[in-house]
Amino acid sequence: MILLNLLLFIYFFNFSYEIQRLNSSQLEYIINKNKNINEYYLIDTREQSQSKIGYIPTSILLDLNLDFKKFLNQLFLKDSKFIIINNANNELSSLYNLTLLNFNIYGYYYINDWNNKLCKIKYEEITVKSINNKILNNEYILDVREINEINNTGIISNSHIIPLSKLKDKYNSIKTNSNIYILCKSGKRAIIAYTFLESKNISNKLFVLEGGIDKAKSIGVDLVNYPS
Repeated sequence: MILLNLLLFIYFFNFSYEIQRLNSSQLEYIINKNKNINEYYLIDTREQSQSKIGYIPTSILLDLNLDFKKFLNQLFLKDSKFIIINNANNELSSLYNLTLLNFNIYGYYYINDWNNKLCKIKYEEITVKSINNKILNNEYILDVREINEINNTGIISNSHIIPLSKLKDKYNSIKTNSNIYILCKSGKRAIIAYTFLESKNISNKLFVLEGGIDKAKSIGVDLVNYPS
């Protein structure tokens, strides 16, 4: 098994050189094109601790150390075209995983090439302690946990439930002019959902609820049962 994995890795290492490395001008063109239609998906596979300091507009933050394959299958169609973003010399694992899943890789880009003249954005977080009655009663709270998780713990009052596994098909059902506060168990899936919605040009102001439902429970935020 080890030998087989080694041979596969060598194969994909050679294969990666057939996938084009994009320069900044090419990527800027694609980003501008994506504002009208998602022809390409930019997948930033860095650790979330790295992408927290800034990421390229329209990128979806999908940490390679999370359940990478599961989230890819949940969020994207097989005929989607991908551009992988990572640090220099770290793109190989991403290409390897995507190729194993038979996804269409258009190219890759080194985040190190993104210079200060080009825009880099950050996702916005809000602490659980900042959740007040005004937010609970007037804003759109999006819980992206799976139903079995919600049944076990409850939800923040007035939450809208769209599990991350269903977001690809149901994000268009989000009809609100309010800000959208996104939460999950600990905050990691909320970041994926945030950048996925952002890539779909959602016009609402988005926030990640830092620490997720775990943090909310730990400081005594009232939870209610999810209606079955």
